[in-house]
Amino acid sequence: MTDADKATAQTLVDSLIQPGDLILTQTPSPLFGMARDFNETKYDHLVAVIDKERCLHISYPRAKLVPTILFVQQKKRPLILRCRGMTSEQRDLFIE
Repeated sequence: MTDADKATAQTLVDSLIQPGDLILTQTPSPLFGMARDFNETKYDHLVAVIDKERCLHISYPRAKLVPTILFVQQKKRPLILRCRGMTSEQRDLFIE
């Protein structure tokens, strides 16, 4: 990731991302592109934002915490989803 990519991604994290958000992404590789085409889906990864620095990435065979900035890069075409009706208590329970 270039310095410009990092700066852009960090701006997105700082201005848009909130704990409890879900981020859908596209892995920028031909193999994942073929898998998306085969499965007729636009995205191939989903992460749950824990805080501005970390998100939970669930993939077989484990789940792990990874830097949030990795999933908001433009080349991954992130789609950020937020539940509108969720209270702060519900969000905290979800994050736990």
